[in-house]
Amino acid sequence: MADIFVWLGVVVFLVGGALLVLEAFSQSIVWGMLCIIFNPIAIVFCSMHWKDAKYPFAIQSIGLVITLLSLLLQSNY
Repeated sequence: MADIFVWLGVVVFLVGGALLVLEAFSQSIVWGMLCIIFNPIAIVFCSMHWKDAKYPFAIQSIGLVITLLSLLLQSNY
């Protein structure tokens, strides 16, 4: 059962990442390409464009929490 939640968390995390890249492309093609090629630049993008990036960041964070909690629960069994 925990495997399902791990995969659910991964999917939510990836959807949040895709939305963040789309938001970066909506700002400029340079931001979008940088977020794809050099992923840590997404942190800079989020800090500079928080008003636009807060929802994709929140979705990605929720996916990370779901994944980590389900992995933690799975390791206890």
